[in-house]
Amino acid sequence: DGRYHNVVFNLDQCGHSHVERGTIRDIMHSWPAAEIFYTFVITSLLAFLQKDEPERLRAQLDHLGITANDIQALDRLMSRIRVAGGNTQIGRVLDHVGDEARRARTGALVYVGDCVEERIDPLCAKAGELALLGVKCFMFHEGRDRAAERCFREIARLSGGAYAAFDPSAPERLGRLLAAAAAYAAGGTPALEARSRAGDADAARLLLSQIR
Repeated sequence: DGRYHNVVFNLDQCGHSHVERGTIRDIMHSWPAAEIFYTFVITSLLAFLQKDEPERLRAQLDHLGITANDIQALDRLMSRIRVAGGNTQIGRVLDHVGDEARRARTGALVYVGDCVEERIDPLCAKAGELALLGVKCFMFHEGRDRAAERCFREIARLSGGAYAAFDPSAPERLGRLLAAAAAYAAGGTPALEARSRAGDADAARLLLSQIR
């Protein structure tokens, strides 16, 4: 049933990377235990877009299959919940993955995001700890934020994983990167090497060039 029992995915929607429902469904069906942290600034999105740009709000959420009625229900629910704004929570994600790796056979973190709002040094220390636990971090970076690139590259390097950037206007690249990371998590380097020899191999080769 694959090389690892557990794989953790963090799909940060703050940058509107448009991870499709089909991708999430495939992830959930690929492992006995797959955790997905699916995050986006929900209160800001509702407060701003619904009031001033309802058409844009619908466009932002259309790829998820969310209807106007769903949005209204979500708005009512969020009105009863106090949500505090805050920075990215990469450190907490890395801590959680470490805890899971100590309890079960967790071998990979797949992180999709566009920015870093935390101190980089503690994140790098946590990445080094994950490497000792055998967890590789696949850091997929949306956009061109230089600070995020430096941080994501270092987390990937220290954990023995891989970094790759993608443009939000070309979501199919993210799909290929996720598929390549999934191949590695399921079958290790041999599975990724096999994918690199097949069609649509660029993503697999990029990850292979970095994994150690």
